[in-house]
Order: sequence, then C-alpha cells, then structure tokens
Amino acid sequence: AGYSCSEAKTAGYSLSEIKTAGYSYSEAKRAGYSCSEAKIVGYSLSEMKTAGYSCSEAKTAGYALYEMKTAGYSCCKIKSAGYFCSEIKSAGYSCSEAKTAGYSCSEIRTAGYFLSEAKTAGYSCSEARTAGYTCSEAKRAGYSLSEMKGAGYTPSVDGIQGFSMEAL
Repeated sequence: AGYSCSEAKTAGYSLSEIKTAGYSYSEAKRAGYSCSEAKIVGYSLSEMKTAGYSCSEAKTAGYALYEMKTAGYSCCKIKSAGYFCSEIKSAGYSCSEAKTAGYSCSEIRTAGYFLSEAKTAGYSCSEARTAGYTCSEAKRAGYSLSEMKGAGYTPSVDGIQGFSMEAL
C-alpha cells in the first residue's frame, strides 16, 4: 500500500502480482513492462492502447488484427504498422477507412473490395481504370458515361456495353 508500481517492480514483484494488486496497465508501462509481458498476464489490449502502446507494439506482442480493430486502433495506425490492404479487409475495416488510411485504388482492388465500395469511398473513375477495374465494373458501380470517358475507357478497346448508341 502506498508504493508505486516501479517500486513494486524493483522490489521483485512480478507483473502478474502487480496486476493482482490492482495497478493499472498505464502504471505498469511506466514501470517498464512491455506489451508482450502485459499480454501474458492478461491486461486487455484496450488497456494497453490507453496506456500508449502503438499498433506496431501490439503486432509484435502477437495480437491479431481483429483484436486491434476491437481495441480501437484506427486503420491509419494499422497501415503504419505494416499491414496489407487485404489484411485490413479481412479484419473488417471498410473501403472508406482503407482510403482514409492511404491505401491506393490498386491495393483496394487487390484486397477484393468491390468497385461500388471504392466509388462510395471516393475513388475516381480514373483511379479505378488505372487500378484495373473493367468498364463493365465501372458501369455497375454507378460511374457515369462522362466519367468513364474522362477516365479513358473507350468503346473499341473496353467494349462499353449497356449504353445506348445515342449515349455514346
């Protein structure tokens, strides 16, 4: 009673004993305990995030990406920790979150997001074409004929189908 977490650590108490004594993970972090050690004794990832541990540290400690998402790590933090777009998609991040984090339209496509999701997220028709989405995908996603023309889709090369001859 009345001792700091650092003093308890110096006296030889284990992190498990420190946790049982009611010290917060913020106190344990200040005392020098790692994210990996905290995971072993059962501190929650949310507690560790609150204490200031980075997404990279959580990744190194062995936390799964879905756990990081549940703990509240943003898609931007996840990307900076080195995760691929396909991984963030599997963890449940939206296409809009992926765009905000800085993933390219090509990465979005490779990850398996639909072009309609990419369009909603704010990717342009030009970005979609450059990423390899087809003309028919662009039409299904709701891009207009003028957007498609502006992006460089052409009837002879891309087979713009589903538009009337008057529209072309």
